[in-house]
Amino acid sequence: LYKDGTAQGNPVTASGTSYDFANTITQAGSYTFTVTATGSGAYSDSSPSSQSAALYTVSFDMNGGTGTIPMQLVPNGSTATAPAEPTRTGHKFNGWYSDSSFAEGSKWTFATSTVTAATTLYAKWEASTYEVTLNTNGGTINSGNVTGYTYGQGATLPTVKDMTYTGHDFGGWYDNQELTGNPVTEISTTDTGNKTYYAKWEASTYK
Repeated sequence: LYKDGTAQGNPVTASGTSYDFANTITQAGSYTFTVTATGSGAYSDSSPSSQSAALYTVSFDMNGGTGTIPMQLVPNGSTATAPAEPTRTGHKFNGWYSDSSFAEGSKWTFATSTVTAATTLYAKWEASTYEVTLNTNGGTINSGNVTGYTYGQGATLPTVKDMTYTGHDFGGWYDNQELTGNPVTEISTTDTGNKTYYAKWEASTYK
């Protein structure tokens, strides 16, 4: 086995009809292997001869996703195997690209895209968006209403100056109908999932 013309270890002897170099190849590059037919039987009348074929690595850059995907060794002109779809907190997966800047035309289609050189594929992600439901419990949101948020950006919930309810004072937003715990003023940049909040009101007192 050779990488860019340099031998990778000593020659090996293949018994049977195949030999797996997967454990020998540990980094991206252009590989060739030379096969010499020797021995008795079918080859007893043949002089030793060599043939070579280009093998290329396909590596996967998770680009912030979780886990790793094993490198694939692909013959020149063949297609790689589509791996399991990766995951990333707060994001949805938008495919693999051969260009790290996701240039137009660089999206990789495993059924038809052929490997002709050592290739790195980059996972493309889009920040997820989620729904927000605000239960006003009789009040009115005059401004600053929030119906959704994007992961990594978060959102600020309407404040006392944004809320009205005749004869009542606004007491904040709570994540439960019992209005227990601490009031919530914002959705953080690391929050995920749909959110529901409930407005708390207290009857106003007058002199």
